[in-house]
Amino acid sequence: MEIQQNKRCLNWCPNWSWRYQLSKQAMKKTLDISELLEKINKFGQPGRVGYRAPSTLPTIEFLCSKEFVVSEASKIAFHQIIEALQDDNISMIGLWGMGGVGKTTLAREVGNQAEKLNLFNKVVITTVSQNPNFEVIQDQIAQFIDFDMKNERGRRSVQDLWLRLK
Repeated sequence: MEIQQNKRCLNWCPNWSWRYQLSKQAMKKTLDISELLEKINKFGQPGRVGYRAPSTLPTIEFLCSKEFVVSEASKIAFHQIIEALQDDNISMIGLWGMGGVGKTTLAREVGNQAEKLNLFNKVVITTVSQNPNFEVIQDQIAQFIDFDMKNERGRRSVQDLWLRLK
């Protein structure tokens, strides 16, 4: 159906006959959709038209190399972070340090342990660089939780992502 919002008769007044035909077409499509939804409801899943395939992204897995050596400081930091994750009074944990000291490795190990302990419904990890690209970070997080942000951009989609994470 071709939609022409400003279609006018003699470029002066709205074309009423065209609008009437358009409303009849819209009503027919509405009835067709209602009919299809009723057929779907007969299959036992009311209102469910389709489903989203499971995320193709892997879950957090810690791949330990044979040469990896855990330092005493890393063990202490690991246990402190796990304790902080279990504390309901703590809402944010920061992990910082010089490049190459093992922050990402430690975060992956903590994420792996958090999954094993069922601390959260879903564990998400993303690396934030010195000059972060927030759109990329938001997209990575959205992919992990099967949330589609591609349709909308801007403040509304970010708010929806935030609400989904809560």
